[in-house]
Formats: sequence, C-alpha cells, structure tokens
Amino acid sequence: MEHLRFKLKNEFHEKGRACGETPDSEKRLGRQLVRTKELRADALKEIEQLKADNAALACPLHQVVQGNRQLRLQLTERPQPPRPAKAAEATSTARAPGDKL
Repeated sequence: MEHLRFKLKNEFHEKGRACGETPDSEKRLGRQLVRTKELRADALKEIEQLKADNAALACPLHQVVQGNRQLRLQLTERPQPPRPAKAAEATSTARAPGDKL
C-alpha cells in the first residue's frame, strides 16, 4: 500500500514537471536553500569581522600587560623607605593599667 502511494505521488510530480510546473515542496526547499545560503554567508562575514577585531585588540592588550609587568617589577625592586615611628601617637595612647578614659 505504501509503495503504491509513493508511486502515485511520483507520477503526479512527473506529470507536473512535464507541464513545466515545479512542485510546491521543491519551491519551498529552493527558498529554504537560498535563505540558508544567505545566513551562512552572513555568518562567515561576521566570523571574519570578529577575527579582525580580535587581532586588532590583541596588540593593545599585550602592550598593557607588558606595561603592568614592568611596573610590578619596578615596585618589587624599589627599596621600601623605612616607616617613621609614630612617637607622638604612641605616648598619647599609652596608659597605665588603672587609668580611666
């Protein structure tokens, strides 16, 4: 039964093609194929643009990373100045155990 259905369907489409008419299913597939090709072309353009943007941003980022690395090295190599003793604060805050505020 199923085989008969396919046979009749194919005969119907062959008669349509003989008259110069394209079946609706083929028209739909053709439109879908065109749309898919357009989407693929757009996606490829976007990928190329993203690759170009990536390359353009990689160089400045590398420069910033290198600059940060150099600044960190300078900070670690620089001797730290001695901190001044806070004598005035130490004497004013030092209290005897029995003193009240």
